[in-house]
Amino acid sequence: MLRRLDRRVNKLELTEAQTRQYEEIRTRFKGDLLKDISRFKNTHSDISARIMMDDPDVPAIAGELKQRMAGSPDLRAKYLDYFVEFYHILDEDQGQKVLKHINRRLRHVERVHS
Repeated sequence: MLRRLDRRVNKLELTEAQTRQYEEIRTRFKGDLLKDISRFKNTHSDISARIMMDDPDVPAIAGELKQRMAGSPDLRAKYLDYFVEFYHILDEDQGQKVLKHINRRLRHVERVHS
């Protein structure tokens, strides 16, 4: 995921200052991503083991999942905040390239889900 992100960012031809800012954002992004992936894997394996028991307590498992989800910040919002922070370091032309890419992806999703 990070390599793909880096490839796209490299196409924007960032200045030295922008590159330093991007690297700082990327470092925080990577740290959060690794924590979130680890948390997901731990939750997944724990819940999977409990569901595979002879007589799983489904309401208790669902309740625990709800509690875990409520206890973690909205993940999508966090990663959108990273995007906005990155977008603000771009110049106008770079920003337009990013927006065009997003627009192409959104149109693709609309076609797939229509």
